[in-house]
Amino acid sequence: MTTAKRLLICLGCILAGSAIWAQPAEENPDATSTATTGTVAITLTVTVQTAGVKAVDCAGVVSILDTATRTVFSVSTTVAATGTGATRTCTISVPYSFVLASPSTDSLGIGYTISAPTGASPLGRNLEASPLKTIPLPKSGTTTPVVTAATI
Repeated sequence: MTTAKRLLICLGCILAGSAIWAQPAEENPDATSTATTGTVAITLTVTVQTAGVKAVDCAGVVSILDTATRTVFSVSTTVAATGTGATRTCTISVPYSFVLASPSTDSLGIGYTISAPTGASPLGRNLEASPLKTIPLPKSGTTTPVVTAATI
């Protein structure tokens, strides 16, 4: 095949591809071009009953299922717990910002993971509670407080 034929084939593919991608999107009356934003503020009190725990880390997880597109969005934040001994506290701020097609019908899932390595095992002992709760998606710009406790 000559170079000219190859170039014509490539040009044809590029033009066909651009024509396909340029098709107008379906209209969704609930769709928004602005992001739905917010923050989930998780306060987690951890009671440590496991011997040898050196440190405690907590992760807050926020997930949203866009019901119109069946797309799951997820974001997390990890922090080191404060305190010593049997009581530790994790204050986790998880900001989110997603462009959603159906914010009025979407839900917000909130969960957490605790990691507490011990001297006996590099893997440590983990406790995961996810989702902690599922709520209707709050109004954009809202801070949603969640207070909970766990024992490891």
